[in-house]
Amino acid sequence: MSDERRDDEGRDEPAGPSEEEEKGLGLTEEFARLEQEIRREVGGEGDDDPSVEEEPADDEPDAGEPAAEEEHVAEEPVADDGPAAGEWTAPAAEAPGGDTEEWALEGGEEEPTEVAADQPGEEDADASTAPPGAEEPPDDQATEHTVVRRGPPPVPVAAGGYGDGDEAPEIKTPALWWRFLTASVLIVVSVATAVSVSSLLLLTDVAAKLQPIPGLQDKIAEIDPGDPQTILIVGSDKRTNIEGDPGRSDTTMLLRVDPDKQVLSLFSLPRDLKVDIPGYGVGKLNEAFSYGGVKKTLETVKALTGLQINHVVNVDFNGFAKAVDAIGCVYVDVDRHYFNDNSTALSSYDTYAAINVNAGYQRLCGQNALDYVRYRHTDTDIVRAARQQDFLRNARAQVPVSEVLPIIGGDTGSKLIDIFTNYTSSDIHSAAQVIGALKAFLAVKDVPINQISFDGELGPSYVTATPEQIHKAVDEFLNGKDTPGPTGGKNATKKRDGSKEKKKKEKNPADGANVIPTSDALDPETGINKFDAFGKTSARRLDFPIWVPTVVAPGSTYSSDSRQYDIKDEDDKKQPAYKMVIEYTEPDRLPEYYGVQGTTWSDPPILKDSHDTQTIDGRDYDIYYDGDRVRMVAWHDDDGNSYWVSNTLLQTLDESQMLAIATTTKEIK
Repeated sequence: MSDERRDDEGRDEPAGPSEEEEKGLGLTEEFARLEQEIRREVGGEGDDDPSVEEEPADDEPDAGEPAAEEEHVAEEPVADDGPAAGEWTAPAAEAPGGDTEEWALEGGEEEPTEVAADQPGEEDADASTAPPGAEEPPDDQATEHTVVRRGPPPVPVAAGGYGDGDEAPEIKTPALWWRFLTASVLIVVSVATAVSVSSLLLLTDVAAKLQPIPGLQDKIAEIDPGDPQTILIVGSDKRTNIEGDPGRSDTTMLLRVDPDKQVLSLFSLPRDLKVDIPGYGVGKLNEAFSYGGVKKTLETVKALTGLQINHVVNVDFNGFAKAVDAIGCVYVDVDRHYFNDNSTALSSYDTYAAINVNAGYQRLCGQNALDYVRYRHTDTDIVRAARQQDFLRNARAQVPVSEVLPIIGGDTGSKLIDIFTNYTSSDIHSAAQVIGALKAFLAVKDVPINQISFDGELGPSYVTATPEQIHKAVDEFLNGKDTPGPTGGKNATKKRDGSKEKKKKEKNPADGANVIPTSDALDPETGINKFDAFGKTSARRLDFPIWVPTVVAPGSTYSSDSRQYDIKDEDDKKQPAYKMVIEYTEPDRLPEYYGVQGTTWSDPPILKDSHDTQTIDGRDYDIYYDGDRVRMVAWHDDDGNSYWVSNTLLQTLDESQMLAIATTTKEIK
């Protein structure tokens, strides 16, 4: 992941001390020029307009002796209302500590002295005191700041005093500063304008490079920039070169971005969902793409959900893999070992995509990430959709918005733009549409993803859902998920018991949890408690404390997918870790997997931004929610090692079960 940022082109770096600073304020050559101009205007200084000449002091008395009364008359008369152009206010003696261009006259410590400029053919004049007849300035004038500059010789005022009224003149600040402020504002505005124009040109270029999807304009609902919007995302690939073959789609998602309600929802539709395909009849959702590409998929999704779609994005799977690499890969807690090498396939009809991704928290890149999110051979469509949503949630949490937006995104933003334009087609065709989408996304950049699924029925060929189930899912998609229960429908456990008021009265939220001791979940073949056995093996191999569960959900067994390994952290440093995989099975259901993870990595990205912290039996537990379900419970030991219990992809275990498993873990030594 690149943390680099592009330097602003054409902007001068601040200059160090130089001759320019000796002559003026050293801001820039332009500001030095302005300074000279202003000095000529307000002080009569400058090379072109020497209006007065300094009268050298004659017979200066020694320091400490009273000065003789002697009147020094300037060539031009002095106005009564203050020093006129060409007048000079006596500066203080040189500041201690070095030769500086500006310093404050400290009042009350020294009397002001005249500093005579060097004159050709004369010796340096000594400082002289004010004549006896001159009235000393009031104390409050002594705190005025006088700027001493090297430049043309200053002209002293008459030695007999400050004028008829014997009052100290008002020291006026040169008009340089308001000119400087005006120039600074103009520079800032100019730079901002240049950046805005550059951004607009870039976004226009992005929109122009996007591959268009024809025939969608009359099927897309127009919106104003930044308004709530619904985006249809289709993941597809083309595996043949047959002309007219639109390819295949096995991923269909709806994304809701609502700045007004602060809702960011992701709704995955199963590829095998039984739908009515307009013009073709009943079929699976992914068949709509084969019949008519993105256009037919859009028509089918609108008919199914009743939603207005504002934008459509078709992403090639190769582009997905490249985008994952561009953002520096994604850390994911993989629930189990995903493996297939087709070595046992009896024919080509028995083959499916190869994959080898081990269990545990790890960094997934490129092809491995693509294999992981696409896998479905031993899973259901609903589980795969949950896996895809989990991956996207992790990706969004790990990559700051500043790294993926144009102009401010540095190398990452530039790479993603190239990938987006090369591997993506969309109805978006103008810079205004790109800006509108970015504006909406920026408004919800800190909103957690609301993952939506519906309680579908898994059949031998189709996933079916009633109109009521679809309506419920659409309502959660538009307004936020607030209904209880797991995301997997009938694959999930029953709704959790108890209200929030009851929870507050309980000393331990894990009380009454539906769990059993691990001693009752022995290995059916050997009769061994493999939970404890894995802990002992891990304690021998790893040099940090190992914590294992003492209770599990009914129907749980230890899985051989468990392992000890090293995680490469964000600095590519190896962090020892272990992952205990627990298989959870209900009658007539495919197995799901939850687990216990431990590592020496004290602050992995997965543990950022917990939703709640509860202190139970003297230990703090961070709780992470997905809707009303607990997705993860985490804690740290005194040495900063990290541990957590992760729920199944469908969030099947309820809150009391998750907390019971986490709070009753024991250390194996």
